[in-house]
Amino acid sequence: MKQLEAIVEQYPDFLAARNNLALAYYYLGMFEQAMDTVRQVLETDPGNLHGLCNLAIFLQHEGDEERLAPIVALLSKTVPFHQEHVFKLATTMGILGYHETAYRHFLRLLKDPALHSDPCLCHYAAVAACNIGRYADSERLWRQAAKLDPESDIPRYYLEQLERMREEGHKDGHSVPVSYHYHLPFEEQFRMWENTPEGFPEHVKRDPLVRSSFFWALRHGDRQTKLQVIQALGMIADGEVKEALQTFLLEPDEEDYLKRIALFVLRTIGVHGPLEAVLGGERTVIEPNRMPSRLPVWDDRWQAVLEAALSRMGKRYDLVQQHDLLTLWVDFLSRVYPDVPKLGKAEGWAAALEYLTAKMHRREISYHEVSQRYGMSIATVSKYVKRIDEICGIKEK
Repeated sequence: MKQLEAIVEQYPDFLAARNNLALAYYYLGMFEQAMDTVRQVLETDPGNLHGLCNLAIFLQHEGDEERLAPIVALLSKTVPFHQEHVFKLATTMGILGYHETAYRHFLRLLKDPALHSDPCLCHYAAVAACNIGRYADSERLWRQAAKLDPESDIPRYYLEQLERMREEGHKDGHSVPVSYHYHLPFEEQFRMWENTPEGFPEHVKRDPLVRSSFFWALRHGDRQTKLQVIQALGMIADGEVKEALQTFLLEPDEEDYLKRIALFVLRTIGVHGPLEAVLGGERTVIEPNRMPSRLPVWDDRWQAVLEAALSRMGKRYDLVQQHDLLTLWVDFLSRVYPDVPKLGKAEGWAAALEYLTAKMHRREISYHEVSQRYGMSIATVSKYVKRIDEICGIKEK
């Protein structure tokens, strides 16, 4: 985004860069900047197709049907000549839900010998066909994509989903709309990465399409998708990710729990300075080494318990589960403060926190296992588990 801003500043009439900057703002959740930027494009060139397509997507996001309708009417009658414009129009109409129009444009592109062997284009056409109930066409196109991209799991996955739709009786085009992105749905991607020893693949971290889809899902996905994306962004952990997560902390309409996960991820990936966030409807600053809580102080001994737990949990627990352990500990301390018990060895309380966190997430764990890992007796761990549970009511929840 910074590079695009620099290019636009240096070359104000470079409309392609300005259109891309509008999309970058949009994917990062900077909606007002996105709208301002696309308006600048259309003020300079009212017929700019990329600008009109971007504006249509932004207006759909805003729910402004009145302003969207004439643009959709114009786009529906547009028949571009250049391949780049045909592709932009096709994908835009698909995103807007006009799958029949999108399908027609994708077929135009596939007739070009130079594009006929593009598996991504076959996928886009298959998605449009599937979304209007033309399952035989979508099957043919996904099989073609599978031949052209035999190493990819994507066509294979959608062929399996198509078969499932048919088995469930979706014969009239009233199935759940399929995404136009040429990648697996987030849930499927995360399931595969979790089961892969090397974890998050390096090439995925560098893929700009995957990255932009993450930013999109962070803004527009459901709660579970946002949780997964925040964790995934924590694995990428570069400057752009840090900026996106810090912007997310300031969104007034996002859930506090999601923001606390994002805050935890930011601290985990090395952002140790003060962080601004909107929590409980109020703008606040989270200082370094300070937990977002009602506690007036944060004792080093309390921090030692967290560090003892998190250092042993490692990759066996995902970031959401690690955050929930932190939240449980803060909740316990907040409830008993100022009468915080003498903590003794940090490892005993850390073991109790891990045990209860595992139970909250329905993970298999035993007192014997956790006491061995922390070098504490079963009796000590059991006593601390009971104490935390009495105060926080974990088993009741």
